[in-house]
Amino acid sequence: MSVLNAKECVSPLTRSVKYHQQSAEIRALQLQSYKMAKMVLDNNLKLVKDKKPAVILDLDETVLNTFDYAGYLVKNCIKYTPETWDKFEKEGSLTLIPGALDFLEYANSKGVKIFYISNRTQKNKAFTLKTLKSFKLPQVSEESVLLKEKGKPKAVRRELVAKDYAIVLQVGDTLHDFDAIFAKDAKNSQEQRAKVLQNAQKFGTEWIILPNSLYGTWEDEPIKAWQNKK
Repeated sequence: MSVLNAKECVSPLTRSVKYHQQSAEIRALQLQSYKMAKMVLDNNLKLVKDKKPAVILDLDETVLNTFDYAGYLVKNCIKYTPETWDKFEKEGSLTLIPGALDFLEYANSKGVKIFYISNRTQKNKAFTLKTLKSFKLPQVSEESVLLKEKGKPKAVRRELVAKDYAIVLQVGDTLHDFDAIFAKDAKNSQEQRAKVLQNAQKFGTEWIILPNSLYGTWEDEPIKAWQNKK
């Protein structure tokens, strides 16, 4: 484990963890996102012609609440490691993001195919499937849960879905959950922000993004500060 000093323990995760675990606002935002997702789904289903409609959702911080893992890092004054995350995938305490189950059941009732595309590890797929089934999420199967594989980034897995289905909606918590342009073509937050503006019409009509202040491309960017002239 990579041990941090006391000052680093407070930053950068402490406030983010408290916000995600304790704030009422985060729950309101999550419920609002999934309420919008239902409305967008209804609208987009009217546009489907030939293929069977499908929705794609990320898992962690989109369907599954894994903020206890970040809490574990803060409480134990350690950094993320693949080893601790591997154990969390198998044994971690999880809850559902508010609104997720309601949306998924709604999509299922509309005859929509559901795919869960996540960068959880392939070797722990059995544990992930068990977790999803324990929450009684609809359409959980080997075929519908597409996890991280070498040579198959999320964009490739989305393309596999698009071969047979009309993707009417995607739900995620990072831009990488929606399109490769935010990963391959945008190397930093500034470029990502430009891509967001270029694709503004897709947010709220094809893509629904949930809040996540724990991690992202923005982590390594400098902070802008007010220049207080004395």
